[in-house]
Amino acid sequence: MDEENRQEVLDAEYTKNLEVLVKARTDQLIQAVSDNEQLLALLKQLQCMKSLEQVRDAINTVIRKFAPAETQPPKFGGEAGESVPEVDPDDLKAIWRIGKDDEASLQTGSEC
Repeated sequence: MDEENRQEVLDAEYTKNLEVLVKARTDQLIQAVSDNEQLLALLKQLQCMKSLEQVRDAINTVIRKFAPAETQPPKFGGEAGESVPEVDPDDLKAIWRIGKDDEASLQTGSEC
């Protein structure tokens, strides 16, 4: 495999890995925004409650809703056939190189 083909394979691999990470992070952000909107709506409802018992019950409901029974690891990647945002391979290479440079500087003890 010549250097150009090797670089194309590496570029494709970096592109795929970054697309997976971008998708996973986007999904996490969408979920966080949705959770924030729901929590804000519930807080507005609390303002209108007349008794402490209603407030206590509402708070317990919110806690049950937002506290998962068990934590699942985040799912990285999408489903087969789902579209992903287009990414410029040169941007991906640049990000990858920055990461590799950071790794190298940490291994050598350099801070800058």
